Amino acid sequence: MIEVEVDFSVGISVFNIVGLSDGTIKESPDQILSPVNISGYNFPVRGVVVNLAPVPLCKIGYGFDLLIALALLGEMGLFPQEN
Repeated sequence: MIEVEVDFSVGISVFNIVGLSDGTIKESPDQILSPVNISGYNFPVRGVVVNLAPVPLCKIGYGFDLLIALALLGEMGLFPQEN
């Protein structure tokens, strides 16, 4: 099981994904931010760090894009806290 953790920070607008991910996952910011913005959600302009845990497991493929997008929307407060 992989956990997707998201943290927003004040400062330079950067989007980092950490946690032993491959090159396809490194492309996720480009593939996620545009659909989120087009859907009418204003993505905050600040630093974003996405951690894919546990670190020792290698994460490969585009299947994490949806999970990262949902984690971002959840961190923006668009879902009830218990979800």
